[in-house]
Amino acid sequence: MRIAQHEAGTFPGYTKSRRPIKLVWSQEFGTRMEALEAERQIKGWGRAKKLALIREDWSLISTLARSKEEK
Repeated sequence: MRIAQHEAGTFPGYTKSRRPIKLVWSQEFGTRMEALEAERQIKGWGRAKKLALIREDWSLISTLARSKEEK
């Protein structure tokens, strides 16, 4: 599983120097490409929106998305 690879420090980058890691949210995708696209999108989100995702607060995610569009 990918989480085990991150925990082992297999991947260079952000998580390698920030272990132990803790999985706080996950979702299954139909293809690897869909998963990578979702990962890229989430990486572009601000902290508040990511925390709302972890809480599965879809209303706040929607509000935060709209507030960014208005800027």
